[in-house]
Amino acid sequence: NTLRNLLFWRPGKKRSTTLILSVGAPSSPFISNFVMYDFDKSLDDWCRNNGITYSRYADDITFSTNIKDILCRVPKVVKKMLSLHVPGLSINESKTIFTSMAHNRHVTGVTLTPQGNLSIGRDRKRMLSAKIHKYSLGLLSSEEINKTKGMIAFANYLEGDFLLRLQKKYGCEL
Repeated sequence: NTLRNLLFWRPGKKRSTTLILSVGAPSSPFISNFVMYDFDKSLDDWCRNNGITYSRYADDITFSTNIKDILCRVPKVVKKMLSLHVPGLSINESKTIFTSMAHNRHVTGVTLTPQGNLSIGRDRKRMLSAKIHKYSLGLLSSEEINKTKGMIAFANYLEGDFLLRLQKKYGCEL
């Protein structure tokens, strides 16, 4: 009971019997992976047998393949495996996206370009450039400066060449 109260929380009134995994808690990924292990194993096996690459990060599931039209079968398979392995979970249909190489794909905040490169995306680049411009004018609060530093580190990790362009534009102080 103590462990349950440490790892989960009850929404609303304290007498609620519903327990919810604390999103963002250090324990959440471990619990999520433990709960989803059988589902992941079964779905990964099915995907491998059908020429599909499967990955999951928390509640973001990604499928990719070079086989035309095979991904249309995936939602039905996922629903079946969820009902078998973790019956309390369901797919949020409004967040389901089908895309192709002709479009940028976005997964967990990262853009995969049609050329297969990782990117922070056009909108984030524009926003980061604007933040750096505001910083150069002394218009950012200390909190905004810290957030911008984190965004710069993220951009540098994914797209070092973008950071080089910003350094040329705004100076090496980045």
